[in-house]
Amino acid sequence: MGRWRSAVEEMVMKEFYKGKRVLITGHTGFKGAWLCKVLSGFGADVYGYALPPAPGRSLFGILGLG
Repeated sequence: MGRWRSAVEEMVMKEFYKGKRVLITGHTGFKGAWLCKVLSGFGADVYGYALPPAPGRSLFGILGLG
Protein backbone atom coordinates (compact mmCIF):
# COMPACT_ATOMS: atom_id res chain seq x y z
CA MET A 1 0.00 0.00 0.00
CA GLY A 2 2.80 2.43 0.86
CA ARG A 3 4.43 1.99 -2.52
CA TRP A 4 1.22 2.83 -4.39
CA ARG A 5 0.74 5.94 -2.29
CA SER A 6 4.25 7.16 -3.11
CA ALA A 7 3.67 6.72 -6.85
CA VAL A 8 0.42 8.67 -6.66
CA GLU A 9 2.04 11.43 -4.61
CA GLU A 10 4.88 11.69 -7.10
CA MET A 11 2.43 12.04 -9.99
CA VAL A 12 0.56 14.79 -8.13
CA MET A 13 3.82 16.63 -7.36
CA LYS A 14 4.95 16.41 -10.99
CA GLU A 15 1.61 17.74 -12.18
CA PHE A 16 1.65 20.59 -9.65
CA TYR A 17 5.23 21.81 -10.26
CA LYS A 18 5.48 21.28 -14.03
CA GLY A 19 6.20 24.63 -15.66
CA LYS A 20 6.01 26.63 -12.43
CA ARG A 21 8.73 29.12 -11.51
CA VAL A 22 10.22 28.51 -8.07
CA LEU A 23 12.68 30.75 -6.20
CA ILE A 24 14.89 29.00 -3.66
CA THR A 25 16.98 31.05 -1.26
CA GLY A 26 20.16 29.29 -0.22
CA HIS A 27 20.17 27.06 -3.29
CA THR A 28 23.93 26.43 -3.07
CA GLY A 29 23.69 24.87 0.40
CA PHE A 30 22.99 21.24 1.23
CA LYS A 31 19.21 21.41 1.60
CA GLY A 32 18.75 23.99 -1.12
CA ALA A 33 20.74 21.95 -3.64
CA TRP A 34 18.62 18.85 -3.02
CA LEU A 35 15.44 20.90 -3.25
CA CYS A 36 16.61 22.31 -6.59
CA LYS A 37 17.33 18.80 -7.86
CA VAL A 38 13.95 17.43 -6.78
CA LEU A 39 11.89 20.34 -8.08
CA SER A 40 13.79 20.34 -11.38
CA GLY A 41 12.93 16.65 -11.68
CA PHE A 42 9.27 17.56 -11.22
CA GLY A 43 9.51 19.98 -14.15
CA ALA A 44 9.75 23.28 -12.28
CA ASP A 45 11.80 26.22 -13.53
CA VAL A 46 14.08 26.70 -10.54
CA TYR A 47 15.82 29.97 -9.73
CA GLY A 48 18.13 30.53 -6.80
CA TYR A 49 19.60 33.29 -4.70
CA ALA A 50 22.51 32.49 -2.41
CA LEU A 51 26.15 32.97 -1.60
CA PRO A 52 28.58 31.39 -4.05
CA PRO A 53 29.17 27.68 -3.42
CA ALA A 54 32.15 26.75 -1.29
CA PRO A 55 35.39 26.21 -3.20
CA GLY A 56 36.24 22.62 -4.01
CA ARG A 57 33.68 19.85 -4.02
CA SER A 58 30.17 20.93 -3.09
CA LEU A 59 26.84 19.18 -3.47
CA PHE A 60 25.68 22.01 -5.72
CA GLY A 61 28.51 21.24 -8.14
CA ILE A 62 28.26 17.46 -7.82
CA LEU A 63 24.56 17.53 -8.76
CA GLY A 64 25.39 19.67 -11.79
CA LEU A 65 23.10 22.51 -10.82
CA GLY A 66 25.38 25.32 -11.96
